[in-house]
Amino acid sequence: MMDDTNVRSDAAQKKKVVDLIKRKQQLRYEEEQEIIKREILVFCQDCNEWRLETLVEIQGIEEDFDGRDKLSFMCDRCGKFQQSFRVLK
Repeated sequence: MMDDTNVRSDAAQKKKVVDLIKRKQQLRYEEEQEIIKREILVFCQDCNEWRLETLVEIQGIEEDFDGRDKLSFMCDRCGKFQQSFRVLK
């Protein structure tokens, strides 16, 4: 039979483990939020320049055989339909 000291020690260790897991999840969430904040660019061939993904009108997205995202969009500058890989700035 376990005495009170061992029970408290086990409870304290479990609490430390739970706190550590929560902290790790919080750090992972914060890292993901930083990635989301970064600007994603797409290239307009008619304008010959990179455009912010948030400014263009997205028509669709697909993935190539290497796992890269290819965006179909209407350019906010020239108004023409384009396709471009998404690039993190």
